[in-house]
Amino acid sequence: MLPDGLDILSLTVAEIDREDVRRYGLKRFTELAWQVIEPSTPFIGNWHLDVMAEHLEAVWKCETHDLLINMPPRHCKSIQVAVMFPAYVWTLEPSLKWLYSSYAQSLSIRDSVKMRRLVESPWYRERWGNVYDLTSDQNQKIKFENDKTGYRMATSVGGSNTGEGGDILVVDDPHNVEQRESDVMREGAIDWWSNVMSTRINDPKKRRRIVVMQRVHEHDLSGHLLDQGGWHHLNLPAEYEGGKCIVIGCVFHWDKDPRTVEGEPLWKDRYGKAEIAQLKKDLKEFGAAAQLQQRPAPAEGGILKRHWWKYWCYPGQEETLPPVRVKLPSGEYAEIKPVPLPYAFDKEVQSWDMAFKDLATSSYVVGEQWGLKGPDCFLKDQIRAQMDFTQTLESFRAFNRTHKRPSTKVVEDKANGPAIMSVLKKEIAGVQPHGVTGDKQARAAAYAHIPSAGNCYLPHPSIAPWVEGFINECATFPNSEYDDQVDTWSQAMDVLYAVEDPGVSITPEYSAQFHQARQALEPVPGLPSFRFWFQGLYPCCLIGQILSSGRIVMLDCLLGEQNGGIEDLIDRKVSTVLAADYRGCTDWRDITNHPPLSKISEASEHRLDQIIADKLQGSAEPGEPDFFIRLNAIKGLLSQTGRLTVNPAPTPGEAKPWIHEALAGGYAFRKDQSGVISKTEARRFHPLTSVGEALGHGLARIFVRKPMPVPKFNKTEATKRAKSYAV
Repeated sequence: MLPDGLDILSLTVAEIDREDVRRYGLKRFTELAWQVIEPSTPFIGNWHLDVMAEHLEAVWKCETHDLLINMPPRHCKSIQVAVMFPAYVWTLEPSLKWLYSSYAQSLSIRDSVKMRRLVESPWYRERWGNVYDLTSDQNQKIKFENDKTGYRMATSVGGSNTGEGGDILVVDDPHNVEQRESDVMREGAIDWWSNVMSTRINDPKKRRRIVVMQRVHEHDLSGHLLDQGGWHHLNLPAEYEGGKCIVIGCVFHWDKDPRTVEGEPLWKDRYGKAEIAQLKKDLKEFGAAAQLQQRPAPAEGGILKRHWWKYWCYPGQEETLPPVRVKLPSGEYAEIKPVPLPYAFDKEVQSWDMAFKDLATSSYVVGEQWGLKGPDCFLKDQIRAQMDFTQTLESFRAFNRTHKRPSTKVVEDKANGPAIMSVLKKEIAGVQPHGVTGDKQARAAAYAHIPSAGNCYLPHPSIAPWVEGFINECATFPNSEYDDQVDTWSQAMDVLYAVEDPGVSITPEYSAQFHQARQALEPVPGLPSFRFWFQGLYPCCLIGQILSSGRIVMLDCLLGEQNGGIEDLIDRKVSTVLAADYRGCTDWRDITNHPPLSKISEASEHRLDQIIADKLQGSAEPGEPDFFIRLNAIKGLLSQTGRLTVNPAPTPGEAKPWIHEALAGGYAFRKDQSGVISKTEARRFHPLTSVGEALGHGLARIFVRKPMPVPKFNKTEATKRAKSYAV
């Protein structure tokens, strides 16, 4: 409605335009002024321009002080914010001082020139020429003033002109997309904002600050401001992703996205689905997620997808815990049911990524306990915090008090890692450095096939609330603010799935033709019998007898679960076999793999002796501590014809005849550069190593090499041989 006494028929076009702008504000001003700055491009209105106009006007009126706008490129971001907005506000408050900045001075100047051309155009002067005039003594591309003391100044991130102040500060694209992976450049822009640009407000009580940009990285200026809090956030993704509020912290009526169809474009009349698809193709996966969708990583994840991870629960919880609902790339949802955590693992590793300091800006110290069962790996536990050196040491100790089972403990050989290891190696067994090769992204990509195939299991979120943070970091990597959990994961995968050198068989003298019986053997009642015990990663018990001829017969081999105990092996397997097959055997020798007991012996060694005494009424003997004596005992026995016979049949309940498997090449060691067998076995986590070690300890105690008979000298035969050599 026109003011009283005003006849529309008597108004000029300029007066009507001026009245429209007075009523409808920046939204109408943009529509009318478009033809001045873009005469060859028709104006295409859209709701996102309206919501931007409303929020920009709210900043001018001090209804909100800090506004962050994230939106895709080529959607009128700069024209609306850097050209139309200040030109409109000067029609009402020409004394305002504007300070604009971008990552490049050329971009700031570009928009400054566009605004100056607009306010100097005949169209603008005809409508608001009576409000102010540009001064002649300060009318440059970088800075121009009006006669009401207002000015607009253009600068750049890190530029030299930010000694000036402003009533309204505007930063338009503070990051160069091509430098998004540079920590130095991103952090430089954030430091410039925090220490320079954000302090240039003329009147702190009327603070008005606007940052408008496309996302480029999780730790860009937008991420920094959102972490700080207190900013009104207008988020405008190029495609609708369902039900999210587009405004955070705002009281305006634009509190949610008006789109309702998944994938609907933001500005469909200009950038429809075909155009968006082409932009996605040009920008690639990470670029499209950040610049189009305002997410620093694809919704489903980049290198490590969200829907790849599987979940575990404690046995008995399978039916009580709800499935984890995940969104698939197709837009559909899947429900992943947790599986029971295995009781024992084939291999375990503890992986650590250290940091230098415990500052709020420092990286995190991360420790993870992983277990491998067949092809599947399970993240059993994790610790993550910003810690100093002393705190890291105590956390490492506490983590190992919780996870007591033997496992390799690898520490990334950088930051505080070497110093931590030098202290803890004296206290905790198995701590070793792990060198890294290639960059972080290459290391993560190298093992992405493991979760992709469904072989990586995490704790159910109700068991470990930190799992969501772990998945988020993996999904946003390499654009995530922190990557410590990804580094720790890839390091654990490197150890768990390492293709180990099978080594060289140390018993080439063994031959199934000569040392293996032709048919299954049974124990003979009344003969001296023995049990060889190995207490280690795989507990093991070998059972055999000694014939009256001195021949040693290896009858049975029973293997326990990884990290299991001898007590459990006896209860589950050994007692059953003894009761079924060895009832008539009473003369037993028990030989273990520990040295003679003393005051400094480990408690576990005393306990092994006690278990054998309590459960089997046996008296344990110590094994042979010297590796080469054990090795020579095995080789010596094999080299003497008729001294060793191995049962070809596997012990009931066992998958294979383990003694034969070990002697036929499974018990293998590396050789050093000179060709001598090394004491560091190649198959450190292999069960056949336990079998070979038990065999060596036992045979070194019971094997007695038979003396070779002294050959008799036959003078007649010797004379004949000597004559045959003569020419």
